[in-house]
Amino acid sequence: MTDIINEYYGMKGVRFLSWLTAILIAFAFVIFYGAMQLTPAIFSLQVNKAAVCRIWKRRIIVCWDRVGSLLLHH
Repeated sequence: MTDIINEYYGMKGVRFLSWLTAILIAFAFVIFYGAMQLTPAIFSLQVNKAAVCRIWKRRIIVCWDRVGSLLLHH
């Protein structure tokens, strides 16, 4: 995908797309983190909230790894 954008828009377009993607991913994780802080609905109390939070926290670590990689390569 970035090769096509690089041919049409150049390096500036690829950089813009990379930053836009990183910002959208970070925004999604902020929304997910905020949703984890909410009180669960009564019908969903059977789900183990600690296990769900552990999974998302692990994914947040992976996200920061991607952001670090993006900053390193640009």
